[in-house]
This record gives sequence, C-alpha cells and structure tokens, in this order.
Amino acid sequence: MTAEASASFNFPRSVSGNPIRWLIVGGVFLIAAITIGTTIIAGNFRERALNSSERELENTVLLLARHFDDADPLDPAEIEAHADLAADLLIRALENHVCPEKTAARKKK
Repeated sequence: MTAEASASFNFPRSVSGNPIRWLIVGGVFLIAAITIGTTIIAGNFRERALNSSERELENTVLLLARHFDDADPLDPAEIEAHADLAADLLIRALENHVCPEKTAARKKK
C-alpha cells in the first residue's frame, strides 16, 4: 500500500481546498439560524397573544361582575314576564325542530 492510500483524513487540506463544502456548511448554518430565530419569534408572539387574551378575559369578567353587582333585583312581575318569554321561545324551538315543514309553510303564508 502507498502512503496516500493508508493516510488518514487530512483536515487542513479538506477544509481549505473545497469552496463547495464551505458553501454547503454556510447554507446549513444559515438554515439553522433562520429556524432558531423563527422559533423564538413565534414563541414570543404566542406568549404575547396569550397574555393579551388573558387580560381581555379578566376585563370581561370584571365588567360582568360589576354589571351584576349594580343590577337591581327583579320584582315578581319581571320574573314572570321572563318566564313567559322563555316558555314561548322553548315552544317555538320545539315546533321548528319537530315539525320544520309546518313552520316553513306558516312562514310562506
């Protein structure tokens, strides 16, 4: 065997002699940097969106709590009116679900 055939991998020669290899290595590093940067930016955006949504939900809860705290209690006549309205809505919903043909015919008239 010759000295060249049995020689081990020659690091300085392989690094300095091939510009295509440098191009490939640079491209791999560029892809890795873009991937890492995109992941960090997406994570930050996600955290900001979650914080914003949490703040909006807290504000909504506070507004609803204030509304219900400030609301006057209903008198019996108002409770009865709301019960009648709910019963009427329930009857209409059941009619539409059970017999949609009748309600469609009624709407055409």
